[in-house]
Amino acid sequence: MDERTETVVIPEVTVTREKKEVIGTLVATEDWWVTFDDGKTQIRKMLAAAGIKPATFIPKSASGGKLIMKLPDGSAVVAEKKAGAQVNLIKWEV
Repeated sequence: MDERTETVVIPEVTVTREKKEVIGTLVATEDWWVTFDDGKTQIRKMLAAAGIKPATFIPKSASGGKLIMKLPDGSAVVAEKKAGAQVNLIKWEV
């Protein structure tokens, strides 16, 4: 687990990253890339396997090429939209 602290800007929210836990890695589904829909599906399956209830993803037009899901408990799931990218569960301090 990464214990660094850094500021991250997500649309409508500025937060300080507190704890990061890798819950999986995205796999290419079409040749060498990951589509937005395939990435969302893979992340939902990872969350289900970890026993975490999934929420809604931030629209790709607002997420800057990343897959970002805010969870009801105040944490978030963040991943780059590329093959081999780590899927991080991040606890936020607002």
